[in-house]
Parts: sequence; structure tokens; C-alpha cells
Amino acid sequence: MKDTMIVTSEVLSKREPIVVNRDVWYSFMSKEDADPQACWLERKRQERMKAEQAALGASTSRVSTSETSSSGSVVLDSMKFRNIQQKVDRNQNQTPSPPSSVSPPSSVSSTASDDEVPRNLKRLSPKTENETGSAPLSGHIQASNSKHYANIGKYLNEIYNREQICDISFKLGSIIHPVHKVVLASQSPLFEKLFNSKDFTQPPIRPRQIRVNGVSEGALKAFLNCIYSGNINPMKPDCLHEVLDLSRMFEVQQITQMCLQKISSLSHHDMLELLKKMRSRKDVQLRSILMDAIAKNFMEIRNGSSFFGLDVDTICMILSNDRLNVSSEMDIFESAVSWLHHPVDRMKHLERVMDMVRFSHLSSQQLMKCFIKCPALKQSPHCVGLITMANWVQTSISLNQQDPLNLEIQEPRSLANSGGSVEQYLKVHEYSYVSL
Repeated sequence: MKDTMIVTSEVLSKREPIVVNRDVWYSFMSKEDADPQACWLERKRQERMKAEQAALGASTSRVSTSETSSSGSVVLDSMKFRNIQQKVDRNQNQTPSPPSSVSPPSSVSSTASDDEVPRNLKRLSPKTENETGSAPLSGHIQASNSKHYANIGKYLNEIYNREQICDISFKLGSIIHPVHKVVLASQSPLFEKLFNSKDFTQPPIRPRQIRVNGVSEGALKAFLNCIYSGNINPMKPDCLHEVLDLSRMFEVQQITQMCLQKISSLSHHDMLELLKKMRSRKDVQLRSILMDAIAKNFMEIRNGSSFFGLDVDTICMILSNDRLNVSSEMDIFESAVSWLHHPVDRMKHLERVMDMVRFSHLSSQQLMKCFIKCPALKQSPHCVGLITMANWVQTSISLNQQDPLNLEIQEPRSLANSGGSVEQYLKVHEYSYVSL
């Protein structure tokens, strides 16, 4: 992968505004990003002061009304005061709230001090409290651990989509994708090691960018979405090979496995389109998996319009595969002839395509039919020689005698054949790779 992509990490200048896609301005060195907890505590302190003043004003008004309407003394309900304060906190707080399944310890009051860890708590409605039978601020995690962790993941995905509280970014050309180091490190041992290195842990600690070249913007976005959501299904098939490259380069094993597993669920058209794109790449593993999927469904694929739109290099790779699921070698010959005649005349590739057909596994009657189905074979000495040698092999077999010429006979095609057909093909046939 190193020969196809370049990844660099650079330090951003302090407080330098960066233009992100969708015309959004984002500064990695804003005060909020430099110390979000301190900003949150300061904002909460100011909000509490406003809440106390508002609650005190409302309480004083109720006290005055009560004194004029009743003769008894008025007692300020501390629980109502707490409810008013929490309501004001929720309405005024603009910071993304942490997962709602986490409650503070029982010793923490609703008016937390400046040194306490910020939490934005959801108070259960009276109806919900009566149904569950639990206090709204019980000091315990109400949900199971799995739900608690799921809420954390959901929250991280939400702030990623809103591009908030980000401390590192990916840059592709002029496009910036803000992300979170903790999420990257949780999915990749490479990132974990990188973010624990001296460059990221020793002062001065400054935000950085990870520059990536050699992939499309859609592939990088899909890769990051997979890291946060763990869902690969929305990914477009045409960028699957690039996402696979990114996952291998950054050692995100989970995404690598999901990409390889997704191949079997692709449509026949998407399989063939992806195989065409793989011509310029040296990824034998991906091409082998693709070819296995195509081989199993070859009889259906060969009748589709996408098959006839393939280039000669791709069609030869398919027809040379050992694992094609066919009833006889005649199916391969007929597929080759159909491609040569549709949609335009491709007879200039006749000899190259016919080299992929294993004529020695056709009977003498079938060999005679080949000239009938494709009269152009008679005009090619090379093709006539292929069929003549195949007929010699069939004659030796029918006579139950050893071939005196010792002609090489290829193995018959079968799904049971071992993999490696693609690798063998690449060794025999020269490909012009295009370095990305």
C-alpha cells in the first residue's frame, strides 16, 4: 500500500481558521477546543447564576401570592427549585450532551461545583418515574453496560457529524474532515501508537492534520463514517477498493473484513465494474475474492449487458479462471464468441480470447461445432492449430493410447479447484499497472 498512497502528519499554525467543505469555518485552536471542560464549567456557572435568579424571582412571586391568599406560612419547596434550575440548564445549554444513561453519584447535588465533571442529565417525567419506580437522580447507571456503551458510541457519532470537539483532522486536497483521536485510536493500533508517541504527547501539544493522497473524497468520507458507525452498507460499491486500501494502510482490521465480506453481496454489475477498476491495482487478494464470486455466478453473469461491456483484458481474466461454474468447456467457448460479436465486432481480439478456451476438454463433435458457431476461426492459423491439437488429444483418448506428442492438457474447470488462478494469470500475462 505504501507505493500507492502518501500519508503525512503536519502541525497547524496556532488559531489558524480552516475552510471546510459546505462553507463551514472551523478552527482547531479555538478556546472551546483547547479546553472544552473549562469552557463548559464557566458556562454552567453563569447559567446557574441566571437560573438561581430566575428561580428566586419566581419563588418570591409565589410567596407573595400565597401570603395574600392564605394565612399560613409559606415553605419554599426545594425540590421544585431544583426542577426549575434543571429545566433552565437544559434549555440554555448549547453543548452536546453526553449519553443520557449516565447519572452522577448520589452525593452530587443538582448545583455542581466548578471542579466537578460536567454531565447533562435527563430527568425522567413523573409518569416514567412511577412506572419504573426509580428516583430520577438515583446515582446509579439505570441501563445495562451494553446500552451505556452504545450511548457513548452514538454520542461520538453525533458530534462527528456536527464536527464538534474535534482534535485532529484528515485532509484530502482542499477538503478537511475533523475527527477525534480517541475514536481513531479505539479502532486502529496504528493510530493508538501514533497518538501515544512523543510528537503527540510532549509539549507543545498542537493540533495536526493527516494528509491522504491517492483516494477519492467519497472513499475517505465512507472510511471515516465506517469508523464511527461500524456500518459499511451505505458505502457505494465503486469506492469499496479505496476504502479497503485505507483500512489496510491505517490497520483498521474490522473495516478490512467488512469490505471483503461485502463483495459477495454486490450485484453482478457492481462486481464486474469493480473488477475492471482492479486492473490497475496489484491487489491479488481482492481480485481473487471478486473472481470467486463471479465464477460461482458465471452462467448468469455471461448473459448480462455488463458482461458484453467488459474490455478484452478483463474478459480474458474471467475466461481463464479455473473455478468457473460451467457444465462444459463449450459454455466458455460460446461466451467468448458472444463477447466477440456484441455489441461491436471485436474479431481483432479473436486469437487472444480463444487462448482462454481449453479446447482439449471438448469432444470431437464439439470441436467441429466450433467452426460452425464462429467461422472466423478458419481464417486464423493460430486458432486452427489450437483446435487441431485438441482434436489430436481427443483421438488419443478415444484410442486409449498415450499421446506420442505429450501435449500439455490443462485441468478441467471446477469450483473445487484451489484458489490462485488470478495470481497465476497475472504471472503469465503482462499487465500495465498504473501507480496511484
